Amino acid sequence: YAPPQEKLILAEAEKVAAYFDVPPILSDNATGSVLREQGQSARLLHLSCHGAFDEEDPLSSGIALADGKFSARDWLQLGLQADLVTLSACQTGISKLRPGDDLVGLMRAVLFAGASSLLTSLWSVDVRSTHDWMLKFYENIWSDGRQKIANKVDAFKQATLELQNEYEDPYFWAPFILVGNFQ
Repeated sequence: YAPPQEKLILAEAEKVAAYFDVPPILSDNATGSVLREQGQSARLLHLSCHGAFDEEDPLSSGIALADGKFSARDWLQLGLQADLVTLSACQTGISKLRPGDDLVGLMRAVLFAGASSLLTSLWSVDVRSTHDWMLKFYENIWSDGRQKIANKVDAFKQATLELQNEYEDPYFWAPFILVGNFQ
C-alpha cells in the first residue's frame, strides 16, 4: 500500500521516464549509490521525491532516497554533466545567507556539482499541482519524439501560466524556480 501522495510522486517519476523512453528508477531502487553511478553521466536528471531544508545546517538539506537523505554535501561530491536537474520536491531551492554574502543550500550544491541548470522549489509544494506542473513543463520543452521545441525559460513560463489557469492561489503554481542556463 502506498499513500495517495506517494502514488502521485511515483506516477510523476514514471510519466517523466516514459516521456523520454527510459526505465524509471523507483522506490527501493532509487538510492544514493544509483544516483552516484548513473547520475554523473546523465544529461537530464528528474528526481520526484521528498525534500527538506535544514535551517541550522544548510549543507544537511537534501532529498529523501530509498537509503536515506542525499544531502547537499553528497551533491558536492558528484561530477555532473546534466543540462537540467529537476528536484521535484519540497524546499529544494531554499538557501541561507552566510557571512560574505555566500548562499548555502541544496541549490548551490547541485550547481557546484556541475549541473548547467536546476529546476527547484522555494517552499513545501502540493503533490498534485507539482505533478501537473512538471508534466506540463516537459511537454512544453520537448516534443513526443524528444526533440527540443522550446528553451527552458519559455517552457517554464508556459507551464506556470497553464497551472495558474487551474489554481487561483500562487501556492500551487509559483513555488518553482529555474536557475542556471535558461536555454
